[in-house]
Amino acid sequence: MSLLHPNFWTYWIHGVFQIIAAVMALLAPRSLLAILLLAVLCWPISAIFGEAIWAMQPGAADWWLMCAKSMIVNIAPTVPMMYCLITRPSQQCLKYSAIWTYCVLGANVVWTLGFLPMAFNAVSCINGMTGASLTISLIIHECALMSKGVVLFEVSGDPKRKTWEPFDVIYGYGTSLSWLVVYTVWNALFVMELAVGLILQDIAFWAMMIFFYYYSGEGSGIENYFAMARPISLSMYIATSDWPGLHDFFRKAEPMGLDVTSHAFFLFLAVGNFLFSFYVLYWELCLCCGCGGASDYFRKTFKNQSLDLDDEEDDEEYELDDEATTGFFS
Repeated sequence: MSLLHPNFWTYWIHGVFQIIAAVMALLAPRSLLAILLLAVLCWPISAIFGEAIWAMQPGAADWWLMCAKSMIVNIAPTVPMMYCLITRPSQQCLKYSAIWTYCVLGANVVWTLGFLPMAFNAVSCINGMTGASLTISLIIHECALMSKGVVLFEVSGDPKRKTWEPFDVIYGYGTSLSWLVVYTVWNALFVMELAVGLILQDIAFWAMMIFFYYYSGEGSGIENYFAMARPISLSMYIATSDWPGLHDFFRKAEPMGLDVTSHAFFLFLAVGNFLFSFYVLYWELCLCCGCGGASDYFRKTFKNQSLDLDDEEDDEEYELDDEATTGFFS
């Protein structure tokens, strides 16, 4: 009977609505935005009628904490990103919307450190240090890109897109691929203690990134779809977590968290991920200092943007190209 735990059915709810959200993001972004905003109404309903959401009683500390979490996630990063996708605003608006979105992402990582005193063990502490490393890397990455004049959000496609052409998406340049790998493992280890099924949220945003990648014509690196996929995916995941919690069938079920100190593999993951986060930090510092292949990264990734790159680096590269060409034809 443990296999037919009520969470078995919520997993299917999550999966189905993730697919719906991904399709709507491409075909009906306005309608999707409305649904994600209306999803937070479960909290006022809980307060008005005195109904608990899962084990959280209205007005209790954990109720307010998760209410704030739902409000922030469904509104703070999702609304500006979807606004940019729907309206194609000016470069200035894209710039500030992106900065705000990545600030929310960083704040969301920092927010998890508040749970550390409640789960003070070796795995959680190391994972907490990884969260701190991720936050520092994120800040350095944004500063490095903006110092070169990069606009962190870009809307793909033609505004007069024909029906047979690739769909419009948001490219977000604020996170590197290596950062996302560390972020995924870090987040999975964090949520595992609360409920194992929460790892679905990490699987979901990678699936959504891949979906957007193919249906937008593979126009950019897969990591650049994170800024669009993560807010939509997480907002829909939280919505489909909150609403079932109002029903007794789900509410009365025992939580299915996992003790991360129960197996050495979790400690191995935490330590390995923490060590890999130093590589991420090293790469972000390279972007800041213009070494380790940073110039090549900027030129290849931001072909459509006018960047403030050093002229000396450009001249040096052209000289090397000329020498190689001369040597080949001589």
